[in-house]
Amino acid sequence: MKIMLGAPCYDDHELRRVAAVLRSGWLTQGSQVEELEKDFAKYIGVRDAIAVFNGTCALHTVLSALGVGPGDEILVPSFTFIATANAVLYQNARPVFIDIDPQTLTINPEDMERKITKRTKGVIPVHYGGLPAEMDTIGQIAEKHDLFVLEDAAEAIGAVYKGQKVGSLGVAAIFSLHAQKVITTGEGGIITTDDEELAEACRRIRDHGRDAQTKRFVCLGYNYRMTEMQAALGVEQLEKIETIIQKRIANANYLTKRLIQDHKLVLPQVSPYIRHTFMLYTIRVNSGRDALMEYLHKQGVEAKVYFHPIHLEPFYKKTFGLSEGLLPVTEKVSRQVLSLPVHAKLTQKELDYIADNTLHFLSLERSRNLER
Repeated sequence: MKIMLGAPCYDDHELRRVAAVLRSGWLTQGSQVEELEKDFAKYIGVRDAIAVFNGTCALHTVLSALGVGPGDEILVPSFTFIATANAVLYQNARPVFIDIDPQTLTINPEDMERKITKRTKGVIPVHYGGLPAEMDTIGQIAEKHDLFVLEDAAEAIGAVYKGQKVGSLGVAAIFSLHAQKVITTGEGGIITTDDEELAEACRRIRDHGRDAQTKRFVCLGYNYRMTEMQAALGVEQLEKIETIIQKRIANANYLTKRLIQDHKLVLPQVSPYIRHTFMLYTIRVNSGRDALMEYLHKQGVEAKVYFHPIHLEPFYKKTFGLSEGLLPVTEKVSRQVLSLPVHAKLTQKELDYIADNTLHFLSLERSRNLER
Protein backbone atom coordinates (compact mmCIF):
# COMPACT_ATOMS: atom_id res chain seq x y z
CA MET A 1 0.00 0.00 0.00
CA LYS A 2 1.22 3.50 -0.87
CA ILE A 3 -0.31 6.44 1.03
CA MET A 4 0.77 9.95 0.11
CA LEU A 5 0.89 12.78 2.64
CA GLY A 6 -1.28 14.97 0.43
CA ALA A 7 -3.51 14.54 -2.61
CA PRO A 8 -5.36 17.31 -4.49
CA CYS A 9 -9.12 16.84 -4.84
CA TYR A 10 -10.33 17.77 -8.30
CA ASP A 11 -12.65 16.31 -10.91
CA ASP A 12 -14.19 17.06 -14.31
CA HIS A 13 -15.43 20.47 -13.15
CA GLU A 14 -11.83 21.71 -12.83
CA LEU A 15 -10.80 20.04 -16.08
CA ARG A 16 -13.64 21.65 -18.03
CA ARG A 17 -13.02 25.13 -16.64
CA VAL A 18 -9.28 25.01 -17.29
CA ALA A 19 -9.91 23.63 -20.79
CA ALA A 20 -12.31 26.51 -21.46
CA VAL A 21 -9.58 28.99 -20.53
CA LEU A 22 -7.13 27.30 -22.90
CA ARG A 23 -9.70 27.39 -25.70
CA SER A 24 -10.39 31.09 -25.08
CA GLY A 25 -6.78 32.05 -25.82
CA TRP A 26 -6.68 34.49 -22.84
CA LEU A 27 -4.18 32.93 -20.46
CA THR A 28 -2.84 35.86 -18.41
CA GLN A 29 -4.65 37.65 -15.57
CA GLY A 30 -8.24 38.30 -16.56
CA SER A 31 -11.85 37.39 -15.77
CA GLN A 32 -11.04 34.11 -14.01
CA VAL A 33 -8.69 35.89 -11.61
CA GLU A 34 -11.38 38.49 -10.92
CA GLU A 35 -13.93 35.77 -10.21
CA LEU A 36 -11.58 33.93 -7.86
CA GLU A 37 -10.81 37.15 -5.99
CA LYS A 38 -14.49 37.99 -5.58
CA ASP A 39 -15.38 34.47 -4.39
CA PHE A 40 -12.39 34.26 -2.05
CA ALA A 41 -13.13 37.61 -0.41
CA LYS A 42 -16.72 36.53 0.17
CA TYR A 43 -15.63 33.19 1.64
CA ILE A 44 -13.19 34.79 4.10
CA GLY A 45 -15.53 37.68 4.91
CA VAL A 46 -13.34 40.60 3.85
CA ARG A 47 -13.60 43.51 1.44
CA ASP A 48 -10.75 42.54 -0.91
CA ALA A 49 -8.80 39.55 -2.12
CA ILE A 50 -5.79 39.94 -4.41
CA ALA A 51 -4.52 36.91 -6.31
CA VAL A 52 -0.79 36.44 -6.94
CA PHE A 53 1.44 33.71 -8.28
CA ASN A 54 2.24 32.02 -4.94
CA GLY A 55 2.15 32.50 -1.18
CA THR A 56 5.69 33.88 -1.00
CA CYS A 57 4.77 36.56 -3.53
CA ALA A 58 1.77 37.36 -1.35
CA LEU A 59 3.94 37.88 1.74
CA HIS A 60 6.44 40.04 -0.12
CA THR A 61 3.69 42.12 -1.74
CA VAL A 62 2.01 42.95 1.56
CA LEU A 63 5.26 43.79 3.34
CA SER A 64 6.18 46.10 0.47
CA ALA A 65 2.73 47.71 0.52
CA LEU A 66 3.04 48.27 4.29
CA GLY A 67 6.28 50.15 3.75
CA VAL A 68 8.56 47.71 5.56
CA GLY A 69 12.18 48.59 4.88
CA PRO A 70 15.76 48.88 6.16
CA GLY A 71 16.03 49.24 9.93
CA ASP A 72 12.62 47.66 10.58
CA GLU A 73 12.19 44.52 12.64
CA ILE A 74 9.36 42.07 12.02
CA LEU A 75 8.47 39.41 14.59
CA VAL A 76 8.10 35.94 13.11
CA PRO A 77 8.09 32.37 14.44
CA SER A 78 11.07 30.22 13.53
CA PHE A 79 8.77 27.19 13.40
CA THR A 80 7.40 27.82 9.91
CA PHE A 81 8.35 27.52 6.27
CA ILE A 82 11.36 29.67 5.45
CA ALA A 83 9.34 32.01 3.20
CA THR A 84 7.85 33.74 6.25
CA ALA A 85 11.28 35.05 7.22
CA ASN A 86 12.70 35.38 3.71
CA ALA A 87 9.96 37.81 2.68
CA VAL A 88 11.09 40.15 5.46
CA LEU A 89 14.65 40.03 4.10
CA TYR A 90 13.39 40.84 0.61
CA GLN A 91 12.49 44.27 2.05
CA ASN A 92 15.93 44.62 3.69
CA ALA A 93 14.28 44.41 7.11
CA ARG A 94 15.23 41.99 9.89
CA PRO A 95 13.18 39.00 11.03
CA VAL A 96 13.21 38.60 14.82
CA PHE A 97 12.40 35.04 15.82
CA ILE A 98 9.76 34.25 18.44
CA ASP A 99 9.28 30.99 20.33
CA ILE A 100 6.07 28.97 20.10
CA ASP A 101 3.47 27.53 22.43
CA PRO A 102 4.19 23.78 22.91
CA GLN A 103 0.53 22.81 22.54
CA THR A 104 -0.60 24.85 19.54
CA LEU A 105 2.82 25.16 17.84
CA THR A 106 1.88 28.78 17.06
CA ILE A 107 3.53 32.01 18.19
CA ASN A 108 3.93 32.53 21.95
CA PRO A 109 2.45 35.98 22.77
CA GLU A 110 4.59 36.38 25.91
CA ASP A 111 7.82 35.84 23.98
CA MET A 112 6.47 38.13 21.26
CA GLU A 113 6.05 41.01 23.71
CA ARG A 114 9.48 40.40 25.26
CA LYS A 115 11.18 40.88 21.90
CA ILE A 116 9.50 44.13 20.85
CA THR A 117 11.94 47.01 20.43
CA LYS A 118 11.68 50.57 19.12
CA ARG A 119 12.49 49.14 15.67
CA THR A 120 9.66 46.60 15.66
CA LYS A 121 7.09 47.43 12.97
CA GLY A 122 4.89 44.35 12.82
CA VAL A 123 4.29 40.71 13.60
CA ILE A 124 3.52 37.75 11.33
CA PRO A 125 1.70 35.03 13.31
CA VAL A 126 1.60 31.72 11.45
CA HIS A 127 -1.50 29.52 11.70
CA TYR A 128 0.42 26.24 11.86
CA GLY A 129 -1.00 23.41 9.79
CA GLY A 130 -4.52 24.86 9.85
CA LEU A 131 -4.63 25.75 13.56
CA PRO A 132 -5.17 29.47 14.26
CA ALA A 133 -2.76 31.32 16.51
CA GLU A 134 -4.12 33.09 19.62
CA MET A 135 -5.11 36.18 17.68
CA ASP A 136 -6.90 38.06 20.48
CA THR A 137 -3.80 38.22 22.66
CA ILE A 138 -1.50 38.86 19.71
CA GLY A 139 -3.77 41.66 18.51
CA GLN A 140 -3.92 43.29 21.94
CA ILE A 141 -0.13 43.30 22.26
CA ALA A 142 0.25 44.64 18.72
CA GLU A 143 -2.23 47.44 19.35
CA LYS A 144 -0.48 48.38 22.59
CA HIS A 145 2.83 48.76 20.74
CA ASP A 146 1.39 50.17 17.47
CA LEU A 147 2.38 47.17 15.34
CA PHE A 148 0.67 45.75 12.28
CA VAL A 149 -0.51 42.12 12.32
CA LEU A 150 -0.06 40.23 9.06
CA GLU A 151 -1.55 36.73 9.24
CA ASP A 152 0.43 33.98 7.56
CA ALA A 153 -2.52 31.73 6.79
CA ALA A 154 -0.68 29.83 4.06
CA GLU A 155 -1.72 26.52 5.65
CA ALA A 156 -5.05 27.56 7.12
CA ILE A 157 -7.67 28.44 4.53
CA GLY A 158 -11.08 27.84 6.13
CA ALA A 159 -9.79 27.81 9.71
CA VAL A 160 -11.94 29.69 12.23
CA TYR A 161 -11.00 31.59 15.37
CA LYS A 162 -13.83 32.62 17.70
CA GLY A 163 -16.38 32.78 14.91
CA GLN A 164 -14.17 34.55 12.36
CA LYS A 165 -12.28 32.96 9.51
CA VAL A 166 -8.53 33.45 9.57
CA GLY A 167 -7.62 35.99 6.96
CA SER A 168 -9.92 38.57 8.54
CA LEU A 169 -8.10 39.04 11.85
CA GLY A 170 -5.24 41.41 10.97
CA VAL A 171 -4.50 44.33 8.69
CA ALA A 172 -4.01 41.70 5.97
CA ALA A 173 -3.43 37.99 5.51
CA ILE A 174 -1.83 35.71 2.98
CA PHE A 175 -2.85 32.25 1.79
CA SER A 176 -1.03 29.65 -0.27
CA LEU A 177 -2.73 27.50 -2.90
CA HIS A 178 0.24 25.16 -3.38
CA ALA A 179 -0.50 21.58 -4.38
CA GLN A 180 -0.12 20.32 -0.79
CA LYS A 181 -2.68 22.74 0.63
CA VAL A 182 -6.36 22.07 1.43
CA ILE A 183 -7.36 23.50 -1.96
CA THR A 184 -4.92 24.20 -4.75
CA THR A 185 -4.15 26.03 -7.97
CA GLY A 186 -0.85 24.14 -8.34
CA GLU A 187 1.01 27.24 -7.24
CA GLY A 188 -0.88 30.33 -6.17
CA GLY A 189 -1.35 32.88 -3.43
CA ILE A 190 -4.09 35.17 -2.15
CA ILE A 191 -3.91 38.37 -0.09
CA THR A 192 -6.99 39.36 1.94
CA THR A 193 -7.69 42.69 3.62
CA ASP A 194 -10.43 45.11 4.64
CA ASP A 195 -8.11 48.07 4.00
CA GLU A 196 -9.02 49.54 0.60
CA GLU A 197 -5.84 51.60 0.31
CA LEU A 198 -3.65 48.61 1.17
CA ALA A 199 -5.50 46.45 -1.36
CA GLU A 200 -4.86 48.97 -4.14
CA ALA A 201 -1.19 49.16 -3.18
CA CYS A 202 -0.95 45.36 -3.39
CA ARG A 203 -2.59 45.37 -6.83
CA ARG A 204 -0.04 47.90 -8.09
CA ILE A 205 2.91 45.99 -6.66
CA ARG A 206 1.88 42.65 -8.21
CA ASP A 207 1.77 44.36 -11.65
CA HIS A 208 5.18 46.06 -11.83
CA GLY A 209 3.94 49.10 -9.87
CA ARG A 210 1.30 50.01 -12.47
CA ASP A 211 -1.64 52.15 -11.38
CA ALA A 212 -4.95 50.63 -12.49
CA GLN A 213 -6.48 53.99 -13.46
CA THR A 214 -3.63 55.89 -15.13
CA LYS A 215 -1.76 52.80 -16.38
CA ARG A 216 1.45 54.56 -15.35
CA PHE A 217 4.17 52.95 -13.24
CA VAL A 218 4.02 54.80 -9.93
CA CYS A 219 6.07 52.59 -7.59
CA LEU A 220 8.49 49.68 -7.56
CA GLY A 221 6.60 46.50 -8.34
CA TYR A 222 7.03 42.93 -9.48
CA ASN A 223 5.49 40.47 -11.90
CA TYR A 224 3.46 38.52 -9.36
CA ARG A 225 0.29 38.08 -11.41
CA MET A 226 -1.72 34.84 -11.27
CA THR A 227 -2.53 33.08 -14.55
CA GLU A 228 -6.06 32.40 -15.78
CA MET A 229 -5.44 28.64 -15.63
CA GLN A 230 -4.52 28.84 -11.95
CA ALA A 231 -7.56 30.99 -11.19
CA ALA A 232 -9.94 28.73 -13.12
CA LEU A 233 -8.75 25.79 -11.05
CA GLY A 234 -9.13 27.88 -7.89
CA VAL A 235 -12.73 28.91 -8.60
CA GLU A 236 -13.79 25.27 -8.80
CA GLN A 237 -11.68 24.27 -5.82
CA LEU A 238 -13.32 26.93 -3.68
CA GLU A 239 -16.71 25.38 -4.46
CA LYS A 240 -15.51 22.15 -2.84
CA ILE A 241 -13.66 23.60 0.13
CA GLU A 242 -16.17 22.90 2.90
CA THR A 243 -16.60 19.28 1.80
CA ILE A 244 -12.82 18.85 1.73
CA ILE A 245 -12.34 20.47 5.14
CA GLN A 246 -15.05 18.38 6.80
CA LYS A 247 -13.47 15.22 5.43
CA ARG A 248 -10.03 16.23 6.71
CA ILE A 249 -11.47 17.01 10.15
CA ALA A 250 -13.23 13.63 10.23
CA ASN A 251 -10.02 11.85 9.20
CA ALA A 252 -8.01 13.70 11.85
CA ASN A 253 -10.56 12.87 14.54
CA TYR A 254 -10.48 9.21 13.55
CA LEU A 255 -6.69 9.07 13.71
CA THR A 256 -6.76 10.71 17.13
CA LYS A 257 -9.29 8.15 18.33
CA ARG A 258 -7.00 5.35 17.18
CA LEU A 259 -3.70 6.81 18.36
CA ILE A 260 -4.78 8.15 21.75
CA GLN A 261 -4.22 4.73 23.31
CA ASP A 262 -0.43 5.22 23.10
CA HIS A 263 0.69 7.66 25.76
CA LYS A 264 4.06 8.13 24.07
CA LEU A 265 2.34 10.36 21.51
CA VAL A 266 1.28 13.98 21.89
CA LEU A 267 -1.73 14.43 19.61
CA PRO A 268 -3.29 17.61 18.21
CA GLN A 269 -5.48 19.48 20.70
CA VAL A 270 -8.15 21.90 19.49
CA SER A 271 -9.84 24.51 21.67
CA PRO A 272 -13.65 24.69 21.40
CA TYR A 273 -13.50 28.20 19.89
CA ILE A 274 -11.28 27.08 16.99
CA ARG A 275 -11.86 25.17 13.76
CA HIS A 276 -8.65 23.37 12.82
CA THR A 277 -8.63 22.52 9.10
CA PHE A 278 -5.81 19.96 9.36
CA MET A 279 -3.72 20.88 6.39
CA LEU A 280 -1.27 19.03 8.64
CA TYR A 281 -2.03 16.36 11.22
CA THR A 282 1.04 16.65 13.42
CA ILE A 283 1.87 14.28 16.23
CA ARG A 284 4.80 14.60 18.62
CA VAL A 285 6.95 11.61 19.52
CA ASN A 286 8.95 12.03 22.71
CA SER A 287 11.76 9.83 21.40
CA GLY A 288 12.42 7.84 18.25
CA ARG A 289 10.68 10.21 15.83
CA ASP A 290 13.11 9.61 12.96
CA ALA A 291 12.95 5.84 13.39
CA LEU A 292 9.13 5.97 13.29
CA MET A 293 9.24 8.07 10.13
CA GLU A 294 11.63 5.65 8.47
CA TYR A 295 9.46 2.68 9.48
CA LEU A 296 6.31 4.29 8.08
CA HIS A 297 8.09 5.07 4.82
CA LYS A 298 9.08 1.40 4.52
CA GLN A 299 5.41 0.47 4.99
CA GLY A 300 4.40 2.87 2.20
CA VAL A 301 3.10 5.68 4.43
CA GLU A 302 4.49 9.10 3.60
CA ALA A 303 5.18 11.03 6.81
CA LYS A 304 7.10 14.27 6.99
CA VAL A 305 8.68 16.72 9.40
CA TYR A 306 7.24 20.25 9.30
CA PHE A 307 9.40 22.26 10.17
CA HIS A 308 13.11 22.60 10.92
CA PRO A 309 13.70 25.87 12.81
CA ILE A 310 14.60 28.71 10.46
CA HIS A 311 17.06 30.22 12.92
CA LEU A 312 19.15 27.03 12.74
CA GLU A 313 19.25 26.88 8.94
CA PRO A 314 22.81 27.49 7.65
CA PHE A 315 21.98 30.77 5.90
CA TYR A 316 20.34 32.34 8.96
CA LYS A 317 22.97 31.04 11.37
CA LYS A 318 25.72 32.53 9.22
CA THR A 319 23.98 35.81 8.37
CA PHE A 320 22.75 36.69 11.87
CA GLY A 321 25.09 34.68 14.09
CA LEU A 322 22.25 32.59 15.51
CA SER A 323 22.71 29.34 17.43
CA GLU A 324 20.91 26.66 19.41
CA GLY A 325 19.34 27.72 22.68
CA LEU A 326 17.70 30.86 21.26
CA LEU A 327 14.21 29.30 21.12
CA PRO A 328 14.06 26.30 23.48
CA VAL A 329 10.47 25.24 22.81
CA THR A 330 10.83 25.52 19.02
CA GLU A 331 14.04 23.52 19.14
CA LYS A 332 12.57 20.77 21.33
CA VAL A 333 9.33 20.49 19.36
CA SER A 334 11.14 20.39 16.02
CA ARG A 335 12.89 17.19 17.15
CA GLN A 336 9.55 15.56 17.97
CA VAL A 337 7.02 16.55 15.30
CA LEU A 338 5.84 14.24 12.55
CA SER A 339 2.93 14.87 10.18
CA LEU A 340 0.76 11.97 9.05
CA PRO A 341 -1.64 11.83 6.07
CA VAL A 342 -5.23 13.01 6.66
CA HIS A 343 -6.12 14.27 3.18
CA ALA A 344 -9.70 14.07 1.94
CA LYS A 345 -9.15 11.11 -0.41
CA LEU A 346 -8.16 8.68 2.35
CA THR A 347 -10.38 5.69 3.07
CA GLN A 348 -11.00 4.27 6.53
CA LYS A 349 -8.93 1.26 5.52
CA GLU A 350 -6.00 3.56 4.78
CA LEU A 351 -6.46 5.49 8.02
CA ASP A 352 -6.45 2.20 9.93
CA TYR A 353 -3.30 1.19 8.07
CA ILE A 354 -1.59 4.43 9.16
CA ALA A 355 -2.71 3.98 12.76
CA ASP A 356 -1.91 0.26 12.91
CA ASN A 357 1.62 0.75 11.64
CA THR A 358 2.28 3.72 13.95
CA LEU A 359 1.05 1.80 17.00
CA HIS A 360 2.88 -1.35 15.96
CA PHE A 361 6.19 0.47 15.72
CA LEU A 362 5.73 2.13 19.11
CA SER A 363 4.87 -1.23 20.64
CA LEU A 364 8.02 -2.78 19.17
CA GLU A 365 10.11 0.11 20.49
CA ARG A 366 8.62 -0.30 23.95
CA SER A 367 9.46 -4.02 23.94
CA ARG A 368 13.03 -3.34 22.84
CA ASN A 369 13.50 -0.77 25.57
CA LEU A 370 12.23 -3.23 28.19
CA GLU A 371 14.70 -5.86 26.96
CA ARG A 372 17.55 -3.38 27.45
